[in-house]
Amino acid sequence: MDDFPQQLESLFRAKGQAAKVVEGVCWINYRSMAEPRHPVSRPAQICREQANEIRKELGARLIRWHGPPSRAVPKQKDWFVVRCQQPRLLEDMSSGRRKKLRKAMRNLEVREVDIQLMLELGYGVYQKAFERYANNSPQSETSWKAEVDIERNYSDLVKYVGVFSGDQLVGYSKCYRLGKEELLVAVTKLDPDYLKQLSGELLIYRRQEIYLSSGHVKSIRSGFKTLDHETGFQDFLVEKFGYEKQPLNLHLQYAPLLRLSKPLWKTAARIAGKYSGPLQALSAQDDYAR
Repeated sequence: MDDFPQQLESLFRAKGQAAKVVEGVCWINYRSMAEPRHPVSRPAQICREQANEIRKELGARLIRWHGPPSRAVPKQKDWFVVRCQQPRLLEDMSSGRRKKLRKAMRNLEVREVDIQLMLELGYGVYQKAFERYANNSPQSETSWKAEVDIERNYSDLVKYVGVFSGDQLVGYSKCYRLGKEELLVAVTKLDPDYLKQLSGELLIYRRQEIYLSSGHVKSIRSGFKTLDHETGFQDFLVEKFGYEKQPLNLHLQYAPLLRLSKPLWKTAARIAGKYSGPLQALSAQDDYAR
């Protein structure tokens, strides 16, 4: 499936999101920021002029891209990706964690889920997951199902992994399979009623078995350094499931107005950033750029 950049471009455009393939890399407009949807092991190679053209064509206020990952231990001022190349096997875990996961395996099942079943069962989990979120409201059922239905034509690219208690879906993750290089975990939603049964941990463990241990992909990416909220989840993945924080060179380029106003928004972030998550994240990201 080496055509995943074209598949990504088609998928995001079908969802009404700006996307463009440039030299084999799919770029999208995500929250007014142009960024690549591409394996971190194969970073985008662009010059400043190309970056400016991509940003303008996608209608973004800034563009970011990365250099290749390093296996060095990240320093405090390093930007990093959280990904797993060698999963933590059950026999390598502590006896207490093995016991808990084996109990979870007796109560719950994790498997790939097709789009039709997601349309039938997924929204209930999505909606219940928002009970744990402050100041956030879920998409309407109509809107959510419309997006999922579009993914029906991209089964090689979009992968859903579900957690089941009997026939009931109690959690899922949506992933993009970027060829054989990487599985990008895009969304995870869990029914809070089943968290004590370790539904989330079993999902992480089985997802590694399905895609990584089997050799379907070379790595699983969970995301980049958290900017506007610390949950401890990234450290949890590192400590319990064999993920690594791998430093990256972060490159940023701003639209003219955002670049010229940088002293203002950097100052505003220092003074009142804690009251504005997006402003705090913008300023923090700038601190990591090279």
